[in-house]
Formats: sequence, structure tokens, C-alpha cells
Amino acid sequence: MMIKSSIDINFGYNLDCWKKYGVKIPIQIDMESAPHILICGKSGCGKSTSLFFLLKEILTKSQDVKVFFLDFKNSADFQFLEPYKHFYAADRCIEGLLEFYNEFTEARKSNVKNIPRYILIFDEYPSFLSYLKNKYDTSKDKLSKKAMGIISEILMLGRGTANGFGLIMICQVPYSHYFEESRDNFHVRINLLKPSSESKRMLFGDEDIDMSRRYSKGEGILLSDATGVQYVKFPKIDGIDEWKTNILKCLLSFEEKHKALTKKDQQHL
Repeated sequence: MMIKSSIDINFGYNLDCWKKYGVKIPIQIDMESAPHILICGKSGCGKSTSLFFLLKEILTKSQDVKVFFLDFKNSADFQFLEPYKHFYAADRCIEGLLEFYNEFTEARKSNVKNIPRYILIFDEYPSFLSYLKNKYDTSKDKLSKKAMGIISEILMLGRGTANGFGLIMICQVPYSHYFEESRDNFHVRINLLKPSSESKRMLFGDEDIDMSRRYSKGEGILLSDATGVQYVKFPKIDGIDEWKTNILKCLLSFEEKHKALTKKDQQHL
């Protein structure tokens, strides 16, 4: 099975062209060269809407992708994903992270290319780490350190493993200690609404950012290696229930395809 490696994804629209001229010019980035995405911003800034927009883009433009979705908050926004096998909420997030990591390590060992592109979506990763520290850090396993090590390893090596192992991480403030100093391996960084001075430094470094700008929900700053600094707008999604239904259908369809291919491979052993 041949799998197309390049996926040109629409990461929202150029904010200035939208506001000044009413023209929607997409910000397109190839996920093969930019598989790791960090989305930040305070509560209510539009992180979930931007994630839905990107996820549908990925699923409709990809030939084959396997998504693991970890929702530590167990948010009502993502409950529509409950029928999907690789949706993990609340305490089950550690299970999902370990399963994803097992797939990653097996792909690195075998060096097989004809497998799906893998994406791990993690909503509220920092809250998950705090939970692990409070519950497990007095134990022998120290699961919070193990989780951070897994994320750091995937950030450093995921792009070149098999057909690509990518991370989409969602958090409010991207402190470096959450990522064991591998935060710079995010290829696309997005902050919705106006960042604090600290968030600006952590996400965009010395980039020339206009801090006088005002933003509405779903608007903010995007930095990628391919585009440099862009001011981005994610559109409001009309008919969100239908949008979610289509996302779930795509995920379930890809899952059935993977099952059929796995069964066929086993029959040839």
C-alpha cells in the first residue's frame, strides 16, 4: 500500500486579509515537514474550535492517518469521540499515551514505511502532568517523568520515524519544563488572543510580534518554519454537530481500514 507522505493543511486564514478586505487566504503548511503543533491560549480563546478545524483538514486531506486523542479534562466538547477506539479521557490518558508510544517504538525498530501517519492529540497536557505528580510521584514508577520523557522523545524523533509520528498539544501556558527542554521541536506554534509577555517569549522568542494588536476569539499569532510569523484567524464553525459527525466518521473509517490491512498481513505470515 502506497501512502502519500505530503499533506498540505490549511492552518486557518490570514487575519489581515480577512479583516481588511474580506478575503480568505489560507495559511498552508505541509504536515510532513511540520508534524508537531502547539496550540496555546487562555480559557475561552477558541482552542477547541481551532483543533476541530485542523483535525477535519487532516482527516479529509490525508490518505491514511491513525489518531490517538487524549482528553484529560473529559470535556463535553469531545464526548462525541467516545465510540472511537483511540479516544482516552481522564485517567485513561496514561493508557493512551503508552499505547501510542508502543506504536512509535515498534515503528522505530522495524523501520517499515508502509504504515499510517500517526498523530497524538493531547488536550490539557500540563493538567495531566500535575495529576500524575500528585498521585504517583511518591511511587517507584514516577509516571509524570515517564510521560514527559515520552513526549520529549517523540518531539525529537517522531518526524523521521516511519511515515511520521506527530503531536498536537493544547495548553494554556507552554512552560518549557513540561517538555523536558524539547519545546523548540514544535514546528507550528499558535497562540490565540493576545499572549502575555512571558507566553510571547516562550512561543516566539525574538520574533518581531506586534503586541499592540487586539484579537477576537479564534484569532492570534502563528509561527512556523515555513511561513514565519503570521496573524491567523480560525473561522467560527457553523453546524458544529455535523462537523463533529464527519470527524468521527473519518476516524472510524480509517480504523476499519487499519483492521482489514492488519488481518490481511497476518494471513500472509
